[in-house]
Amino acid sequence: MQKASTSEHDYIKEDIKDTLQEIEEIYATKEKAVTISITTPLLTCPIHIEKEKFILLIQSLIDTTLTYSQKRHIHISYRVITGNQLIFYIRNTDICIPEAQRQLFIQQCNKELEKHKDSIETMNGSIGVEFTAEKKITFWFTIFYRTSY
Repeated sequence: MQKASTSEHDYIKEDIKDTLQEIEEIYATKEKAVTISITTPLLTCPIHIEKEKFILLIQSLIDTTLTYSQKRHIHISYRVITGNQLIFYIRNTDICIPEAQRQLFIQQCNKELEKHKDSIETMNGSIGVEFTAEKKITFWFTIFYRTSY
């Protein structure tokens, strides 16, 4: 892992798969274990990212999706959108929001998005959330990344 500084941000060179596995290990050791499955389409994806912000973002989105989780299973995936942009998905595969609490949960999700909007924008990305008819939730965010300096 190499450090590279820019005038505005602190980036590190990291393989995104290693960072996602680090997050998976954090949740595996919690008192109420969370199962995280990760789908990585690339064998390796070394990029320069703001690692601390990236990890905090994913942890926060995972914690929000766990609010109504029963089995505590999260699926994380990403894919390349363009040559230098990735989209990440954080899905709760077993969420079941009682109808009476659905609106409150949507408000919680919107607050979560607002909390991370500035951070995502500093990485030239965007963030959102989707709710399905099956009452499942998917947070998504995009980031631009640099493969080198």
